[in-house]
Amino acid sequence: MPDTTITFREACRQDEGYLVDVTLETMQRVFESSVGHSLTKEAILEIIHSCDVTLIIEQDGRPVGYTCYAHTAPGRMYWASLVLSPHAQGGGIGRQVTRHIVQTARARGVRVIDGHVQLQNRRAVDYWFRRGFRPSGPPVQGSLPICLWI
Repeated sequence: MPDTTITFREACRQDEGYLVDVTLETMQRVFESSVGHSLTKEAILEIIHSCDVTLIIEQDGRPVGYTCYAHTAPGRMYWASLVLSPHAQGGGIGRQVTRHIVQTARARGVRVIDGHVQLQNRRAVDYWFRRGFRPSGPPVQGSLPICLWI
């Protein structure tokens, strides 16, 4: 089955409501069971605002999720989030986003992509491991640090 076509655009302040809503819809339950406290609008926006780049992922001109990352050191970036609305999961969009981010990172001289995954989210853990990410440290508050050497 061919991948569905997606596009990316830079997020803007007007997108913040969508970013919060899709994150809560997708991540609230797993975050709270992993970490043990509530996922709040303020926490979501703090992560997003800490990133250098936040991209809205669109399919047919409609947002289906977002991704954000920050350059943390020469040759390294931290991929903070890849959030897809439930209806957009399982159809190849995540693979396309991952390819795009890895290609972008390589073009900018990045050699290591760091990230994290909630241990309670077995589907996400499996996804990242299938994409070559490996644990880079012990779990912290229900979150496993991961990295990909590119």
